Amino acid sequence: MRNAIFTILFSAAVGAAAGTWLAYRDTGPMTTAFYPSPTEAEGPSFGGATPPSAVEPAPAATPPINTVTEAPTPHAEVDSSVHDFGTMIRGGTESHDFVVTNTGAAPLSLEMGSTSCKCTLSDAAISDLAPGESTTVTLTWVAKVNAGPFRQTANVLTNDPRHPRLVLSVEGQVTDVTGMKPREFLVGKVNAADTVEASVYLGSYEDTPIAVTAAMSNNTRNPDLYQVSVVPIEAAESPLEGATSAVRIDLVAGPGLPLGGLTEWVEIETNLEGAAKVLAPVVGAVEGDISLHGRGWNRELGVLNFGTIPSAEGATAKLLVSFKGDTAADAAIEIAETDPAWIVAQAEPPRAVSETKTHIPLTLRIPPGQAPAIHNESGQGIGDAHVVLKTNNPETPEVDVRLRFIIAQ
Repeated sequence: MRNAIFTILFSAAVGAAAGTWLAYRDTGPMTTAFYPSPTEAEGPSFGGATPPSAVEPAPAATPPINTVTEAPTPHAEVDSSVHDFGTMIRGGTESHDFVVTNTGAAPLSLEMGSTSCKCTLSDAAISDLAPGESTTVTLTWVAKVNAGPFRQTANVLTNDPRHPRLVLSVEGQVTDVTGMKPREFLVGKVNAADTVEASVYLGSYEDTPIAVTAAMSNNTRNPDLYQVSVVPIEAAESPLEGATSAVRIDLVAGPGLPLGGLTEWVEIETNLEGAAKVLAPVVGAVEGDISLHGRGWNRELGVLNFGTIPSAEGATAKLLVSFKGDTAADAAIEIAETDPAWIVAQAEPPRAVSETKTHIPLTLRIPPGQAPAIHNESGQGIGDAHVVLKTNNPETPEVDVRLRFIIAQ
């Protein structure tokens, strides 16, 4: 019995071994978790057949060559993004020209963005730069803060994908060589027919007594609307604590102030080194029986903003000149002046809305074909454009419609 069992087990083992060899010969090695394939170091087995791991792998396919080329792009580069004004006196003003260059291979577009609260950023002299072309952007700051360090910033928006925003900064130190209080001629809300008065005190903190050699409004179109006078006073009479000497500067404005926000400045020249020129803004808003409405019209500033205008296309804007009050039924206007003279202005017949309100449509057009220029009185350029309307309103006989725009090639 024992011999029979041994014979059966031996036959089964021989049969399994033979079956394994035949399977390897026909199909290659069989790998399982319990019987791994022989490694290359172990060499061939089961009769000398080469295991698959010893077969040289086929070379990897060569990746296709990318034939898509990157489109040319602009590149905005600033000569220096930070400028140090050094030491400034309170109430003084400084400006700096930042140079922006297009070092890329495609046209670069510039657009003025936001600024910190006390900075003024001009429009670029050229808003579209060809490759290799440069332009200037002027940042102006009036030191209306207390003594100490300052840093103000402004943003220029671009179509450069790597630099969509350029941050321009000015910094420095404000000192108390002189002081001014209040910081502006504040006239508030006034009627166009009113005459208003406002004053500022200017003092010195040095031993040299302050003397104002000149003080005048920067308004060149209607200088008679503003009278400026200087009154010597004792330092103790001024609100400037610690001042060694002081003067009071009085402003009388109106009647006939232009509608909208006032954008005038009073320029004050003194005998003090480091405070030779001080600027004080005139702050207020003028209202009356006549108002303007329409797309692009900024009521607070009293300015129609066209934005950037392609020279070949020109631009057109439509406003409503609104009359109210007892004289509205007989409202009438005529175009008295356009500056530049090539601006086209046309008033339509009056349209009565009620017994006390009348609208007169006004069309303003920038004709195509004009030379590149910047019309912007708040920054660099040649000043606002103007369309002057004569009216039959006794309180507002003249309306100065100011226009701001950039003509680009």
